[in-house]
Amino acid sequence: MSDPKTAGFVKAELPCRGKIIKMLFMSFPFSLDSGKDFFITAFICGKSLAFLLFILKGVKNFMPSASVLEQKKKIVSDLTERMKNAVAGVIVSYQGITVEDDTALRAELRKSGVEYSVIKNTLTKRACEAVGFDKLTDTLEGMTAVATSDSDPVAAAKILKKYADKVETFEIKAGFVDGSTLDKAGVEELAALPSKEQLIAKMLGSLQSSLYGLAYVLQAYVDKQNEETAA
Repeated sequence: MSDPKTAGFVKAELPCRGKIIKMLFMSFPFSLDSGKDFFITAFICGKSLAFLLFILKGVKNFMPSASVLEQKKKIVSDLTERMKNAVAGVIVSYQGITVEDDTALRAELRKSGVEYSVIKNTLTKRACEAVGFDKLTDTLEGMTAVATSDSDPVAAAKILKKYADKVETFEIKAGFVDGSTLDKAGVEELAALPSKEQLIAKMLGSLQSSLYGLAYVLQAYVDKQNEETAA
C-alpha cells in the first residue's frame, strides 16, 4: 500500500484543470469500500487539489493579459512616434534625484517644450530599434528616462546637463539629434550650444544694432542735404 503522505502528487505536466482532477482520482491509494478510507482519500485529494489550483492561479497571474500586451504595444508605438518626430532627444539615468529636484526638472522641461517620461528599458529598446537608433540600446540599463523635443534641438540637453552637474548620480547616457545618435560627450557638446531663445535674442540684438546704424547714416545724409539747401 502506498504511503498516505505521498498520495495525490502527480509528476505529469499540468495541461488543464480537468485532466489534473482525473489524474488525482486515478492516483487514489485506498479502496473506496470503507468509509474511513473514503474520508482519508477525500482529505488528501482536497489538499492536493487546492495546492494545484493555487499553482495554476499563480501561473495565470504571471501570464500577461491581452489588455496589458496592448498597453505595452501602445507605449512602444507612442515613443516611436515621439522619437521619429523629435529634432533631438536625450536618455538619462535619473537615479538619486530627489522628489523636489525631479518636480523642478519636469516643470523646466515642460516649459521649454520638452517631453520627459520614464519608460521600461525593454519598451524603450523596441522603440529605439524601430526608429533605427540601435546604438542607444546599449545604454538602457538601470533607472532610465527619455526626453524629446520636436522644436528645440538644444533645450533637453542643456536642462538635463544642468541637473547632471548638480546631482552626482543623475547621468546623461546618450541622445540623438537630426536623426543621428550621440554618445554622452556628444550630448554635452550639444548642451554647450546657445539655446533657441538665446539665438533669437542674439539675432534681434544684431538686427537692432544694424537698424540703429542705418538710421544714423540716413539722418546724417538728411542733415547734409539740409545744409546744402540752406547754403
